[in-house]
Amino acid sequence: RKPPERLDAWEAYQRGLWHFNKYGPDENRTAQTFFRRAIELDPNFAPGHYGYALALQWEIWLFSERPFSDIRGVPYDEACLAVSLDDKDAMAHAVLAHMLMWRGEWEAAIAEARAAHALNPNSSFVTSMLGCVLCFGGYHAEAMDRLQQAMRTARASLAALEQRGDKLREQAVERKRARNKAERSR
Repeated sequence: RKPPERLDAWEAYQRGLWHFNKYGPDENRTAQTFFRRAIELDPNFAPGHYGYALALQWEIWLFSERPFSDIRGVPYDEACLAVSLDDKDAMAHAVLAHMLMWRGEWEAAIAEARAAHALNPNSSFVTSMLGCVLCFGGYHAEAMDRLQQAMRTARASLAALEQRGDKLREQAVERKRARNKAERSR
């Protein structure tokens, strides 16, 4: 992936993700604001564009706040732009695959999702998107395999985070014990 030209664009994108992942209509609108800010700060930063595309698409599909026909406009255009800005970004390809799927362009969606998966087969989002477009495209057996793979990948990621958290807690406890011991010895 290409790094952002400005770190404040990365920060705006990350803040957008934080709101986006709260899965509510108001939070989604806030996420869109941050994604647009990332784009304003660095127009060549692909994640700002695909974050905005996905948030707009959720506004249409998940929250039913806009007509479904709107998927053909800005969300699709932003996803295409993201891929053109960074063709090595698996998320950009996965989001474009999602937009193509909702446009009914099954084979193009599957090809885009396969490209995303080839770039990052360890991403549960990318793998689940491949499973999703395969399912909608009529490839049900392969779709189930990919969706199950995505669930395993997500569980493995959560387990690794949990192990890291446990290790950090242990280290914090040890530091606190050492401080307490040092204070008592004074």
